[in-house]
Amino acid sequence: TKTLWATELFGQWDYLIYLIHREQDEIHEYLNSLRKEFPGYLLSYELLFAYREYKYAFMTEGMKRAG
Repeated sequence: TKTLWATELFGQWDYLIYLIHREQDEIHEYLNSLRKEFPGYLLSYELLFAYREYKYAFMTEGMKRAG
């Protein structure tokens, strides 16, 4: 499982973490291992799955030219 990026949030959730893996079961195993390593910190989580990723760009070509 790879972590694409993470950020701290305000509101219902404390953090938003983007994980990448082909198998959903592997993500659950990874989160369970985090719960064992950091007991009391990961109290609950919510998963949203993306089945296709066409392109992920932090900076578009237009932003690069404008800079």
